[in-house]
Amino acid sequence: MSEKTWDLPMIPDDTPLQRNVAVRNYELAGRTFSLVLDSGERRTLTVEDRDHVLWALDNDPPVRAEYLCMRADEWVWMLTFNESFSVNVVVVIDTKNDLTTVLWTAGGLHPARPKLATHTFVFGAIEREGRPLPMKRHHFTADLAGKKIAWEYSTTVTITHIYHDANTIRSSLNEMRPLPDWATPEQVREAENRAERWGSIFFEEPCSYVKLGDHLYLMTFIETNRNRVDPNEGGGDLLAIIDTQTVHDVGRTFGVGPDGRANFGLLTAKGRFVDSDDPLNDAPSPYYI
Repeated sequence: MSEKTWDLPMIPDDTPLQRNVAVRNYELAGRTFSLVLDSGERRTLTVEDRDHVLWALDNDPPVRAEYLCMRADEWVWMLTFNESFSVNVVVVIDTKNDLTTVLWTAGGLHPARPKLATHTFVFGAIEREGRPLPMKRHHFTADLAGKKIAWEYSTTVTITHIYHDANTIRSSLNEMRPLPDWATPEQVREAENRAERWGSIFFEEPCSYVKLGDHLYLMTFIETNRNRVDPNEGGGDLLAIIDTQTVHDVGRTFGVGPDGRANFGLLTAKGRFVDSDDPLNDAPSPYYI
């Protein structure tokens, strides 16, 4: 294995305005993983080739699906695919600890709020021939509570995630970088529209944090409050695996399309820890008593 094949191609500071490129990883192609989940299920994940996985429950016929994969660090991969028309699956493969975390996200289940997603976590282990099944698991954590990271999603978009406590996340535009003088009028309008949209809401959402290992955390939230305020907005699910040592993340986005289909994609960003104060740190929540 070549050294640091999981490194992310980041955009230099002097590159024209554009988004970071989330590069797919194909290193698991041809491998099969037997997953023993704490729900009592056994799942088999076969990474058939560079484009397709086979996903089987116990001895049932497998579902064949197109997948996307990114590598989080030397030992951990994230694969995502649609199990059905409206259900997306994220499978974390941790080859250092022989562990897995699986997240099912469904959309279009609520007629009154068709954009709202729901998700379910299951932890488990990877079964290896000749080895005992690991007893340890990935687990929910409060390690990130109180920390802030300004994520650069493109050369123009910096959004600070405030890991407010063990159960919520807040987002702020306080660390947004100004647009360069040579930005086009369209880029200026896009940035102004984004600031206006985000500035008009108090962005706080229920959030789950899972410790995958030293310096590696899975973070995911559904835009539940945003969708509750306006059923035509939000409702999507963002998941990112954060390396707090390199301050890089890889993840997947999820949204419900107009036809009710589960739409997903990849994301990546570089970040920096923020120590400066933000009014959102101590502001009372408008959503919770």
